Amino acid sequence: MLKLLGVVVGIIAVLTFIVLAEAATRIAGAEQAAAPPGAVTRVVIDTVILVPNIALCGLLWRTGWSAWVHERLHGVVMRRLGVRPVYGSYLRARGIRGDYCMPARPHLFGRAAFAAITLAPLLVLFTLGVALSLVWPYSVLVSLALAWQVGSCSGDIWFTWHLCRAPRLALIEDLGNTIVIHRSEHVESAETECYRRPGLCV
Repeated sequence: MLKLLGVVVGIIAVLTFIVLAEAATRIAGAEQAAAPPGAVTRVVIDTVILVPNIALCGLLWRTGWSAWVHERLHGVVMRRLGVRPVYGSYLRARGIRGDYCMPARPHLFGRAAFAAITLAPLLVLFTLGVALSLVWPYSVLVSLALAWQVGSCSGDIWFTWHLCRAPRLALIEDLGNTIVIHRSEHVESAETECYRRPGLCV
């Protein structure tokens, strides 16, 4: 289910970037009234941009840099809230490595604070993709890498879904690949719910 969610979110991001880039192209063409580049020129330009972009996607995936950037975006917001983050890895199903960001010391977040932390990569990457698509039409090809990253935020969306269903005064404990929702301000006597990203090895 989580993989399907990631694919759907990634497709939505790609379509959004393409639509915005096409709109930006039409607006620029109407304003400048310039002749469009020839077919050969267009192919050359697309190839010059697309090939490095594909290489970048492969490099990010093979080296783990994409996850590094994703988790650091969580960490930036966490630091802004006065909590020092630490980073680590865990094992998913079929031996695939996953990365996480969590507080260095046990900490309880309010719903709004934890929503800001968990949605930071999705909002930053999607906004950056939109900006690139509007600034330079050909950059939609570069934005494909960002769309792929937006799709990788499915685990964050999964946590946000449970966060929205939690009581207003619930407190959230971040354990990296797991969150614990305390349904009372008094943690010692609180009812708790524990949610783990699907597909993890136990």
